[in-house]
Amino acid sequence: MAKNDEERQPKADKADMTASVAKHVRKTSDPTVQAAIGRKLRALYDEVANEPVPERFSELLKQLADQENQDR
Repeated sequence: MAKNDEERQPKADKADMTASVAKHVRKTSDPTVQAAIGRKLRALYDEVANEPVPERFSELLKQLADQENQDR
């Protein structure tokens, strides 16, 4: 039976990895880093939000609205 990756990894490597993750978390908690991440995410999502709604999706929404109106 194969051991999982965690069991195969030497303890010193685990400690190094934990320290590396902790260091990375400290870096990303920096307000400047957080602001930069926020700007990048907003730019990405603004692009997606401004894309036109696909015709098939619009058709499905219309069908749903029509069905809801019939149920009333």
